[in-house]
Amino acid sequence: MLTKKNYFIFKPRFAETDMMQVVHHSRYWVWFEEARFAFIENVLGMSVGDLETSKIFLPVIECSCSYINKIKWGNEFVIVTVLELNKSPYFIFHQEIYFSHDKDKSNPLCKSYVKKAFVDENFKLKFQTPSFFKDSIKRSIMEEPSAFIKPQKI
Repeated sequence: MLTKKNYFIFKPRFAETDMMQVVHHSRYWVWFEEARFAFIENVLGMSVGDLETSKIFLPVIECSCSYINKIKWGNEFVIVTVLELNKSPYFIFHQEIYFSHDKDKSNPLCKSYVKKAFVDENFKLKFQTPSFFKDSIKRSIMEEPSAFIKPQKI
């Protein structure tokens, strides 16, 4: 059983597949988003409500996905999410999908990244990482260091 906080386990629903029972490429983005919110909640210890209350928003400013192998209806898989930290006003979620039974995570089915920025309620770019976000990241790096890459002073 996977125990890391940055692992999101999922099984596609029949409605997400085509006539050959292969998952449609558009569904991956929905799963990636769910996994990112799970990461924010489980690794960073924040809720969507915390972000809304702070009046900080995280729009996607760039994204990419490489589909390497198909996922079919009934295949259980895991999305591994890792956060890349930067000194600039953005950060990047790297995500990979593996079959749940791929214990050594050597055969990714899909790889993606999503670059997000911090903006305020007027959609103005925040040039510094908000302090509550910094504090959460610092605490989380100590608890789950494998969930982060390139940790720099933020």
